[in-house]
Amino acid sequence: MMHIITYDIEDDKERNQISKILEGYGVRVQDSVFECNINKAEFESLLNKLTKFAKGKINIKIYPVCKECYSKSIGIGEIKHFPGLKGYEII
Repeated sequence: MMHIITYDIEDDKERNQISKILEGYGVRVQDSVFECNINKAEFESLLNKLTKFAKGKINIKIYPVCKECYSKSIGIGEIKHFPGLKGYEII
């Protein structure tokens, strides 16, 4: 399933750690927004890793997005990823 993950983290070190974790699960579409097309086991693994950073001034939001809704997404401006990208199929 597709998940949109956003974060707002003041500390550079913590922000970079979160970013590296997310790069292992998805595609960065904006500076602090990732699209992660992951199955249930991968989601649980990601959630466990992110939970370790739940201390301090960290705000991470995860939005599940169904295949139908994701296919209706619209990008405006400089698009780093587009839903119609060949080879990118939603689980």
